[in-house]
Amino acid sequence: MGKAVVIGEHQLDALTALSGSGPAYLFYVAEAMIEGGVHQGLTRAEATALVNQTFVGSAALLAESGRSATQLREMVTSPAGTTAAALRALDDAGVRSGFLAAVQACHDRGIRVLLDGVFNHVSADFPELVEALADPNALNAGWFHIDFSTSPPTRLNFEGSDDLVQI
Repeated sequence: MGKAVVIGEHQLDALTALSGSGPAYLFYVAEAMIEGGVHQGLTRAEATALVNQTFVGSAALLAESGRSATQLREMVTSPAGTTAAALRALDDAGVRSGFLAAVQACHDRGIRVLLDGVFNHVSADFPELVEALADPNALNAGWFHIDFSTSPPTRLNFEGSDDLVQI
């Protein structure tokens, strides 16, 4: 299903954060929309059918119209209308920032899974590597660089060092 997008190996965690986990994000939104419909008096079956078709139609427009998500959202949002009120409520609830945080968390977890795999293959002969990988701030501190030129990655370079640690 879908189309292939060619990306660099260094972007695999970003791909995972969007496309790998993306269906779960959409299903989560669908669940919430269905629940909202039920709260407004629809049966669960009615709300599910409406949400499913909303997703089908919206996905088709996004894929086939040649317009961006922003353009399409603006096209269906009347100034001071019902959709504008709903989007304002979503913004007030922090939904956009929640999605940004979710994508970042997924990305970071993907890197952490990779590093945990590296950690499991490194001997105690590299105490600085063991220490760096054990530090929860290591991802954000830029202490080391993963060499993605091989698959799987086989070298780490510590910041400020010309030494490559073979893994």
